[in-house]
Amino acid sequence: GVILPFNFNSPYKAENIIEFWRRWHMTLSRFLRDYLYIPLGGNRKGQVRRYVNLLVTMVLGGLWHGAGWGFVVWGTLHGVYLLVNHAFRWAMNAFKLQPLSRPLARALTFMSVVCAWVFFRADSIHTATAMLATMTGRTTSGSTGPGLVDVVGWSGLVTATIVVWALPNSQEWVLANGAQVGAWRSWRPSVAYAVGMAFVAGLAVLSMSQVSEFLYFQF
Repeated sequence: GVILPFNFNSPYKAENIIEFWRRWHMTLSRFLRDYLYIPLGGNRKGQVRRYVNLLVTMVLGGLWHGAGWGFVVWGTLHGVYLLVNHAFRWAMNAFKLQPLSRPLARALTFMSVVCAWVFFRADSIHTATAMLATMTGRTTSGSTGPGLVDVVGWSGLVTATIVVWALPNSQEWVLANGAQVGAWRSWRPSVAYAVGMAFVAGLAVLSMSQVSEFLYFQF
């Protein structure tokens, strides 16, 4: 009798940050909206106050994940992203601007989210800035990195990109919530599926002896 709500809906397929937060950690997004953004005034007290409420909500959302400056920067970045997104939508309507192409919008959103994740996962601001410098092909000293191609690394990135952007998510896979996908991607119970899931379950049980630090240990 327990109904579990959907919590993720292919967030990396989002074409803007507003859509990203409607797809990413949907229960947390609703919590932040209902218990922080709306009580702060939401969008009922003018545009300036709306933007302030958005920024405060996202900063507090970052602190919810843990007491660290990386989480604060992550929340602040997403707050700024949302402000820019809302301002861009207003400018589009006010000045009849054309929206970005869908592939460009998705790529820009994805890169923005990835940059914010660096601060979320790094152990310090210094480490995060060093990682960002390396991601752009430069070291913290300003010199360019080696020009060698990491075949394994690039193969992993290409594979992950295909999984994230091309394959259906679990909701689409089981045709949940009325979603429709091609028949070749539709889930159907079978002996092969049962055997595969049993194998994965066995691996999960065997790995329970390994120590894995809780993501929000700083909290």
